Amino acid sequence: MFLSDFIIDCLFLFVLGVYSFILLFFYSFILLFFYSFILLFFYSFILLFFYSFILLFFYSFILLFFYSFILLFFYSFISPVLFFYFFCF
Repeated sequence: MFLSDFIIDCLFLFVLGVYSFILLFFYSFILLFFYSFILLFFYSFILLFFYSFILLFFYSFILLFFYSFILLFFYSFISPVLFFYFFCF
């Protein structure tokens, strides 16, 4: 009687330990997956925001520089030439 209760208790504790180990493993795996997914999403969102802001700033600066240079060149050099060409000749 005592031996069968001891064996049943040992089997129960073994099954409980295996079940808790499996639950711990899967729960940690699921938490690791979801936390890594959430962190990847937020880090990619933050990096996307900052990179897009930086790229937007630099591209707008470069485009503004080139457009102002082209317009400056056009208004300062080409338009007087066209003006003199059309109205003086």
